Amino acid sequence: MITSLFLVLLSSLLFNSKGPIILCLLGAILLAIRFTGIQFMNDNTKEMPSWMVTRIGSFVIVHCHHNKELCEKGKEFKFKGKYFCTGCYGLCLGTVISIIIIILYLINGLSSVMIVPLIFLIPFLLIPIILRYLIFLHMKSSMRFLSNTFFPIGIVLLLNVIDRLLKNWIINSIFVFSLIGIAYLRWKIALLDDVRLLKVTK
Repeated sequence: MITSLFLVLLSSLLFNSKGPIILCLLGAILLAIRFTGIQFMNDNTKEMPSWMVTRIGSFVIVHCHHNKELCEKGKEFKFKGKYFCTGCYGLCLGTVISIIIIILYLINGLSSVMIVPLIFLIPFLLIPIILRYLIFLHMKSSMRFLSNTFFPIGIVLLLNVIDRLLKNWIINSIFVFSLIGIAYLRWKIALLDDVRLLKVTK
């Protein structure tokens, strides 16, 4: 936490309000890599069945981490005999798109003409993830994938709009710290969602 605070302060000193956005970009890149599931081969991944992983030389892509029961209930989607996590790969796609959005914003800024349309668009990007956890337990894997894809895109667009309107590094920093909390909360809710789904479907 202290390291994060130091990095935010340093980036803000060097880049003003864009500092926290640059940190958000770096974090998004690390998250995108993490969501792919790419890692070095180890004893644990060697024991995983082929429907959970894809092995490429010394590397392995862990694309499934739920048990078979959850896979069949929509937590994963099946492609060529392998299961892929709808949450991880939805977030991965959304994060990659968010990286592109952040880079474009840092290079070109945001036109004032785009602000109002984005303010109306952002809630529609965030509503699916809220509906998924609060209302629809049995959401299809395709809808789970899309809700996770839209989530980081909506968050990043909101950050861009806030920076364009206020240009305040303190507010941007608070927003970035909030993102860390939201990411942690999303992970905890996802774990509870797994437990709830297993209970209901038994």
